[in-house]
Amino acid sequence: MVLADGFSCRTQIHELDSGGHEAVHLAELLASALPASEVAASAYGVAPGARPAPPGRRARALALASAGVAVGGVAAGMARMVRGG
Repeated sequence: MVLADGFSCRTQIHELDSGGHEAVHLAELLASALPASEVAASAYGVAPGARPAPPGRRARALALASAGVAVGGVAAGMARMVRGG
C-alpha cells in the first residue's frame, strides 16, 4: 500500500513504472474501510480516473516562449534599475 497526499505525488509514483500499482490518497484508503453502501464508486479498489494527456508540442513551445519573455522582461527591468533609469 502506497499512500500519496496529492496529485503530484500520485503522478510521480505512477511515472516510476509502479508495475500496475497506483498510489492511494488517505481519504480513499479510509473510505475503503466504510461499508460498501457509503463508499463512492471511485474509492480504493477501482482504478483512478483518466490522467490528462501530456502537453503537446505546441503547448510546450508556448510555455517555453512565455518563460523566455518573462526572463527577458526581468533582465530588462534589472538593467534599467542598474543604469538608474
